[in-house]
Formats: sequence, C-alpha cells, structure tokens
Amino acid sequence: MDTLNADNFPIDLFNTDHYGVITTLICQGLFNQNSHATLKQHLIKKHHSIFIDRVIIKENNTNTLITDPTRIKKVVNEHFQKCPSSKNNPDKVIPPTWSSYYQPIEIIDPHIYQNLMSPPSDNEWTIILSALLKDKASGPSGILNEMLQHLGPCMRSLIFDFISQCLNLADTSDEWHLAHVYPIPNPRRENVI
Repeated sequence: MDTLNADNFPIDLFNTDHYGVITTLICQGLFNQNSHATLKQHLIKKHHSIFIDRVIIKENNTNTLITDPTRIKKVVNEHFQKCPSSKNNPDKVIPPTWSSYYQPIEIIDPHIYQNLMSPPSDNEWTIILSALLKDKASGPSGILNEMLQHLGPCMRSLIFDFISQCLNLADTSDEWHLAHVYPIPNPRRENVI
C-alpha cells in the first residue's frame, strides 16, 4: 500500500492514541515515509520546531550578528561539532595520583561479567520494557519507549528475538549509535535583537 488515507487506515485515527497508531502501522508493515507523512497529517498532535534566524558570534574580539540562513546553519553546525570535547582519548596519560583509582578492585569477582552479554529471560525482558522512561525523545530511529511498551505479543516476541541475536553476535547497527542534538535557545528578553 503506497498511500494511506482516513478511509483505508487500519484503525480509527481519532479514537486511538499516537503510540497505538504507530504500533499498528509497524505491525501491518505500513510504516514508511509516505505513511509517516499521513500519520502526521491525521494525528491531533502539535509538532514544534526550533528556527534559528540569527546567531551572534565573536570575531576579532567583537560580536558579529549573522542573519544569512546558509551561514547560520554552517556556524551552528560547526559549534555543535566542536563544543563537546572528546572524552575518549587513548593517548591521554593518567596522572600517578589518580592511577590507583583506575585499577581493578580486587574484592570484585571478575567472573560476574561473564553473562553480561547473554540475552535476557522473558521475565527480564518484560521488566526492562516496563522500566523504560516515558516522554523521551526517540532518536534517529523514531521508535519511542512508549511504542516498545505497548507492543502486541507477536511484535514483542520478534523484537525480543532480534535483540537476543544482537547480544549473541555482539553486533548492533552503526545507526543505533547516532543521536541528534538540537540547540534550544533560552529566550531572554535582554538578548533579543
């Protein structure tokens, strides 16, 4: 099915919550770019966007106002590429005064980590899903914690098997390691130009 509309939608859009609609789309194999646009169109949910229409940067010890949209995107992108410094530096030498803190703790049995990557049991999987935080951003996948918590038995079993195989193979998609960071401006009246 390439296009969806209110007449051929598999559930009642107006009497089903957002996560129920998305879960139904996923289970029916209808969740793609076209159905996502239709979903946005039919759901009663406001989507908020942040628009940055000006940026002040320091150049040659003076503040410069940028209003050109192309330059704003470039400056904001550069800022977020550089602002978090790398914490994983293999060449960094630990000072001797701190080295004892990074030594293995002898009273901890090193074998307790043997089963760390073994798949969870059905009961553990249920506990993990129910403990997921709500109202959190989905990340690049678009899958929200609430969607995972409201899965039907078939999809829940499929995802459990998939996660178990990822753990058995010690392999996950590179895309799962991505995250999007968006600047959220603090609207203070004195800084408004």
